[in-house]
Amino acid sequence: MAFRRLPAAPNLENLKNQSKSLLAAYRDGKAQAVADFAEFHPRSISAAAARLTDAQLVLARSYGQVSWQAMVAHISVRSPVPAETESYFKALRAVDVDRVRRILDESPELVDQRIADVMADRWE
Repeated sequence: MAFRRLPAAPNLENLKNQSKSLLAAYRDGKAQAVADFAEFHPRSISAAAARLTDAQLVLARSYGQVSWQAMVAHISVRSPVPAETESYFKALRAVDVDRVRRILDESPELVDQRIADVMADRWE
């Protein structure tokens, strides 16, 4: 798991689920999870001894944060995605060309925003 970048509007529930999946994969001996623990955990810890807090630390460090708590704090101070930005990306996703044009007529700066950075964790 090379360094990853948090989206503009990260979803804490999604990150919690990623941690649980990472722990399960590590306990199952999955190569990528083993490599992630080796790269991002500060000490050598066996799969049997690993706890959810260890997986959270590994995940947080893969996102460039020093700890899970620091990542949660970082997420909580980020501002929410503006409604017009969310509407724009939903219109793009729905391939609603007329709606996209109307939104861009009112807010042409939206065309420069990346969907992956802003909306990735908001789409269900």
